[in-house]
Amino acid sequence: MKKAIVVIVMTFAFSRLCLAQDMIILRSGEQIRSIIQEIGQKDIKYKKFEIQTGPVYVVDKSDVSIIIYENGIQDIFNTEVTKPETGKTVLQLENKIVTKSSAPEAATTEKSMILIGFQGVFPTGSWPATALSSGGTTSFLKGNGNTVKSYGFGVMLQGNISKHFTLFLDANKYNYNIFLAKKGSDVQTPWTLAESASHWDEPGAPQIQYVQNLPTDVHFDMQTTGIRLGGKFVMSNNNIRPWVGAGFGLYKWTANYYNGDKSKSYGKDDGYATGLTFQLGIDLELMTGIVVTPFIDLASPIATYKMTGLFYPQWDIRYASHIMGTNRFGLSFTFSPVSTSRK
Repeated sequence: MKKAIVVIVMTFAFSRLCLAQDMIILRSGEQIRSIIQEIGQKDIKYKKFEIQTGPVYVVDKSDVSIIIYENGIQDIFNTEVTKPETGKTVLQLENKIVTKSSAPEAATTEKSMILIGFQGVFPTGSWPATALSSGGTTSFLKGNGNTVKSYGFGVMLQGNISKHFTLFLDANKYNYNIFLAKKGSDVQTPWTLAESASHWDEPGAPQIQYVQNLPTDVHFDMQTTGIRLGGKFVMSNNNIRPWVGAGFGLYKWTANYYNGDKSKSYGKDDGYATGLTFQLGIDLELMTGIVVTPFIDLASPIATYKMTGLFYPQWDIRYASHIMGTNRFGLSFTFSPVSTSRK
């Protein structure tokens, strides 16, 4: 009889113990069997029902939907339905709660991404005098029958080293060709006239040199290949970025007087030149990592070419010539092989 009474008492105590629990239901649907210790303004402290002598845990009230107490009474904390958050609440000992970031801060595409690409250039501006033409602009030379054809193209690599400063390296090929005179023409050298050789018959005076009945059409051609290192100051950090820049280049040039199909050369020289050039442009980022840039390239290094016996044995010339058009209008297309981003 005594054993039966003990069993009944223990069973009753155990059933009361099982019922003496509070249920915390989170907004995520997770249920926590607990013993509530304290409900504050921002958080709820509790012990796990299974470890009632263990540590105190804390959960943010904003993560709790309902508490069902041991006596059946309910506290409802959040009645509105919300989308599940990507962050998951992690419970921690003693008055602290750690949450994984529910959404990373929006990353902004960094304008300092490495860009590689191509550029095309249309050189124009001032052209130097040649043995059969005066110096001048493209329109002036065309007006005097000296047609000018010119182009340039190249490849480039650039990348920001700070928010507003970009380093660039490019390699370009330039060419300009001036049609000087037709076959059968009688021509003279304007460069001796520029030396005021009005008294050409006086001893020591520079002579006006000329050619009668040119055997072929005659062109002057300057071809230049160069590599340039420089920097750009970028004035903004959005998708439309005006900039100014400058670069120092090393150039290999070849100057040549020849006939129309280049089968005959009347005089040729080549060498190297260095010099500064200056740029203005606008980077237009059409989409992340793809940039189109209209630009203006200014200034041209000077090369001095020497030729002996041009047209006639006595025609020995020494000229200082722009190695490319002094003004170059261009368009570049660059892209990022690996896009980078920063917060």
